[in-house]
Amino acid sequence: MKRIRNTVIAIGLIIATMGLTSCSMLEKTDKAKGKQVVATVGDTVIKRSQIDDALKDYEATLIENYGEDYLKDDTAKSYYESAKQSKLDELVYNELVQMYIKDNDIKVNDKDKETYIDDQMDYYKSALGATDDDFEEKAKAQFNLTLDEMKNVLGEMYYSKLVGEHLLEVNSNESAMEKYKEDNKEDYDAMENQKAVLYIVNTDKEKIEAAKKELDEGKSIDEIASTYSTDSGASNGGFFGFIDTDSDEMSNIDANFVEAVKNLNVGEKSDIIESTKDDDGNLKFGYFLIQIIDRETGLKYQLRQDVLTNGVEAKLKKIYKDKIETDKYKDNLNN
Repeated sequence: MKRIRNTVIAIGLIIATMGLTSCSMLEKTDKAKGKQVVATVGDTVIKRSQIDDALKDYEATLIENYGEDYLKDDTAKSYYESAKQSKLDELVYNELVQMYIKDNDIKVNDKDKETYIDDQMDYYKSALGATDDDFEEKAKAQFNLTLDEMKNVLGEMYYSKLVGEHLLEVNSNESAMEKYKEDNKEDYDAMENQKAVLYIVNTDKEKIEAAKKELDEGKSIDEIASTYSTDSGASNGGFFGFIDTDSDEMSNIDANFVEAVKNLNVGEKSDIIESTKDDDGNLKFGYFLIQIIDRETGLKYQLRQDVLTNGVEAKLKKIYKDKIETDKYKDNLNN
């Protein structure tokens, strides 16, 4: 900060000596800062101006709350620097997504993309309780985005969705499974004595009964988990994991759940299981539906879970670790 203050003072003296307007000189300074590189992703260069331009509205909000000298306030400065880092991370991630799409020849269907965006816009309009007339106003208030900006963000989300689906597939296909078995033989052998579990959990009895009805009609838990389960595993077919019901670790899992798993064989589904109760007699977790699947299917779900748990961003950064450079440019982001 001392160096920056001294620079500002020096510029002021030069301006006074040369009889130049401060505006013209500062514009050149801002322009020079804008050209500074803050990251490279492959052949793509990300410049500071992209960050600054994207945060103009946010900066205006900080000025409104903290004044023109908001950067002198430690809290406001921290907010702004965090926002810059978040925006940089977002731009880097979007570039990685596009790189992966290109490298893996993933086909982008413009009609599907448009449908996805429209569906998501309808969802957010409903969530905000908005009408056609006040949707933009409410979106601006809630997300600080115009509707066109929201559509752009959702478009990026669509690309991310395609990459996520592709990663799930390639990380759990036959080749990936064989590699896992070779690299993790001891763990794979141990799975033989464990049970691979799919499940649905919900505190709403009517919903768990509706799920049970669909299971009785021949559906599998993986087909309906995303509809009925409130657990994060719903995004991966209701996969709970491989468990050894005789392990001491089972003390950390609901006892009624463990007992139900113990009494099921591969291919079998449970009836509705009540979780254990708290001291007031209320169900701790609600109701369970459980299904045991074979080891190979369970391994496929586990490999998918690795991607879901760590996230698409972490996976892409690992894949392209030699094509991302941010550290040597980190001083350019805020100076």
